[in-house]
Amino acid sequence: MKNEILGAAKDVARNFLYYDRKHDEDLPVDAMFASIENGLVTFDEISNAFRTELEEYYKTFYKH
Repeated sequence: MKNEILGAAKDVARNFLYYDRKHDEDLPVDAMFASIENGLVTFDEISNAFRTELEEYYKTFYKH
């Protein structure tokens, strides 16, 4: 199960960086990568945003 969960997380990252951006007029692929390369946003900031959302969603909707 662990491998499946981590594989799904990798899919989310790929989708976030590329597939979800392909037709996104507000945040296209080139703008995403340029923002990272230019230091407008860091991988740590993006990762922290994902982590925060995962934790909050879990606490709000699942944790008993």
